[in-house]
Amino acid sequence: MSTLDKGESEVIILSKELKANLVIIDELSARKIAMMMNLPLIGTVGLLIFAKEKGLIEKVKPLLDEMIARGIRYGEGFCRKVLEEIGE
Repeated sequence: MSTLDKGESEVIILSKELKANLVIIDELSARKIAMMMNLPLIGTVGLLIFAKEKGLIEKVKPLLDEMIARGIRYGEGFCRKVLEEIGE
């Protein structure tokens, strides 16, 4: 796992050891490795969508906007597609 930083490597190793029900990873290279290892995977945006579906948050867009304002990088097309799919 030399292409991953230490934190991502540790998340993947620990999730495999613990047989985790869900692994939260956003970084594309780490996601690819987690998928190759058949780890159950979700990203931060997926968690926001899940929270909205469960009624834990009202809207995803304000939180997504805040994450972007704080330096998290998501493509504009990705954001537009996600928000369109969830009706925001």
